[in-house]
Amino acid sequence: MFGFLPIVLAGYFILNRLRLTLCAKVWLTLASLVFYGYWNIKYVPLILLSIFFNYVMGHFIHSTTAKRRRPLLIFSLSTNILLLGYYKYTDLFYRKLE
Repeated sequence: MFGFLPIVLAGYFILNRLRLTLCAKVWLTLASLVFYGYWNIKYVPLILLSIFFNYVMGHFIHSTTAKRRRPLLIFSLSTNILLLGYYKYTDLFYRKLE
């Protein structure tokens, strides 16, 4: 952690200083995936699917009429909270049942 974070931040700020903002965003995204994958590589596809879902929902929310934005936002937030709750608390419930 103490080696990883300074390298990631240095890379990000150097890329921003060179006005390579897209590269800086890609750098942070890849660094996040490496950090997440270091913990458990099998969850990287899950987070990639979550990123894709949130990108698509953000695009839908932005491009739709004002009347439909709230239901889409509620659906998107609910899906994210349910996914988080499932992966965070399922193991806890299984342990209590044993």
